[in-house]
Amino acid sequence: IERELRDVNDHLKRILDTMGEGVVVLDAEGRMTQLNRSACQLFGVGDDDMLGKDYSAWTHPDFRELMAREQRARRDGARSSYDAMFVRPDGTSFWAHIIAVPIIDDSGEYRGSVGCLRDVTQEKRALEQLRQLHSFNEELIRTAGVWISVTDGEGKVSLWNDKAEEITGYSRDEVLGSDRIWELLFSDEEYRRALRGRHDAKSADKGALREIETAIRCRSGEERTIHWYGRRRYDSDGEQAGWILAGHDVTEAKHNLQRLRDYAAQVERLSSEKTRFLSVASHELRTPLTIISGYIDLLSEEGLAPDQREKIERVQAQLEHLARLIGDLLSVSRIDQGRSDLSPSHVDLVELTDEAVASLMDPARDKGLKILVNKSAPRVAAYADRRAVMQIITNLLQNAISYTPSGGTVEVYVSPCEGRGKIVVADTGIGIADEERELIFGEFHRTERARRLQADGNGLGLSIVKRLVEEMRGKVWVNSDGEGKGSTFTVLLPGDESTRRREGYEAPDL
Repeated sequence: IERELRDVNDHLKRILDTMGEGVVVLDAEGRMTQLNRSACQLFGVGDDDMLGKDYSAWTHPDFRELMAREQRARRDGARSSYDAMFVRPDGTSFWAHIIAVPIIDDSGEYRGSVGCLRDVTQEKRALEQLRQLHSFNEELIRTAGVWISVTDGEGKVSLWNDKAEEITGYSRDEVLGSDRIWELLFSDEEYRRALRGRHDAKSADKGALREIETAIRCRSGEERTIHWYGRRRYDSDGEQAGWILAGHDVTEAKHNLQRLRDYAAQVERLSSEKTRFLSVASHELRTPLTIISGYIDLLSEEGLAPDQREKIERVQAQLEHLARLIGDLLSVSRIDQGRSDLSPSHVDLVELTDEAVASLMDPARDKGLKILVNKSAPRVAAYADRRAVMQIITNLLQNAISYTPSGGTVEVYVSPCEGRGKIVVADTGIGIADEERELIFGEFHRTERARRLQADGNGLGLSIVKRLVEEMRGKVWVNSDGEGKGSTFTVLLPGDESTRRREGYEAPDL
């Protein structure tokens, strides 16, 4: 009989060892009396190390109370199904899902229990990662800088984040589980019906992102404009299950945009009025100026005493300055009104530079300045308006003469550059501070140092240069090492008609 029992036990052990899940048998006192191979592998020890030991020796301290409670339930004849954590001798831990049943003899006495253990450590870790991700997503949505809400198929709100509360003034407790919020936000029934119609009209495009802008009325009574992005939700059967909505409060942005539009319109109106005034004023000033100049010329022909001639020459100098100013004002006016009447053609920059330099040699000499011209080729072609190029070179030279102290030098370089014509006017004058380089081409702008030195100039010459260059699809820029270190103005003009049609040349960062 004993042999037969041993054979039965051996056979039973072989059967248990083939099971993929751990099997543990406890006696009535909770001591281990039998384990299969999978159980030993789970605990990381052999059966000799576990047999006769109390199960609590391997139970994680946080779960000993649970295990004791479950054992008491089995004493009462109840089956158990629960998760618990265990600790191996090497200190590592694992999670197991346990299904345990009591062992009751024929007399109804509790003899122990049999437990089936399945390793669920990886599942627990995955669930914890999912929980953390879900918690992170919830926090991300809750604290997002945009209004985020989710509705079910009946329009009831299931998610309402902090920004939604902030914008509307309605809390989660008031909103969740109800669809009444939409009546509060869109109090006009016709408006609500129209919005619903727009959404339903687009619903055929399943899963597409909808975009709409609406006005809402907040708890405070204030009206705000919300730009919405929404997407339909669908259940596992493909049926519509509500909406996911993200709303941007664009109230202030729209107000600011309207203010900018109003300001732009006002600036445009003032600019137009300024242009008309400059045009009329310049024309009205030119006629009397011509008459005065004529009489001054007549007076200068008479026999005058030296002091009288000196006074006449001073008047002539001021008249010439005024004539230049009026000419500049007329140029600005024509460009602003789109009446510059430029007629591009093939011109020689060397020839035009020589003409401009020759016309200004006398005032440069009178001021004690040298003008040097450097030509890399006998002819440098450009496709530009001849009169405009002449004015550009003249204005740059006059600017250099005006702001270069006596004894200084003005150098002009003319050369081809990558299919374009290049003009460089460099001086040893008062220079330009870094913060004023971007402002130097503005109308009526003069540098702080030029104002301090009371240098000649009206602040229009460089503005005209920039306008004319850009109208001919060219580029102009200035470089200076700072105040007192001179300035270098560079102009690039199209070399031919095809170059002119292409995008403008990008000024290098020097």
